[in-house]
Amino acid sequence: YVDLGANLGLHAVPVAATGFNVLAFEAATTNLALLRTTLCANQPLLSNVSLLATALGREAQNCSMHAWAGNKGNGYLFCDGRPVPE
Repeated sequence: YVDLGANLGLHAVPVAATGFNVLAFEAATTNLALLRTTLCANQPLLSNVSLLATALGREAQNCSMHAWAGNKGNGYLFCDGRPVPE
């Protein structure tokens, strides 16, 4: 199972709990920390989840992740100095 934008693991964690291997991508550092905490608290899931701290796109770009002060878990990308449309 591939989870693009894994966020807090809403999909990745239950899928891993059923025994499937999960490849989870998440670029937001706050979400990564919370997802790692969830996985560490559920040790049996660690062997089923590969967590990659990156965003995906059509081409290689220099990007940075930004989040609003009131909602650190909902962010947006700036790539090559421009906002990336949703």
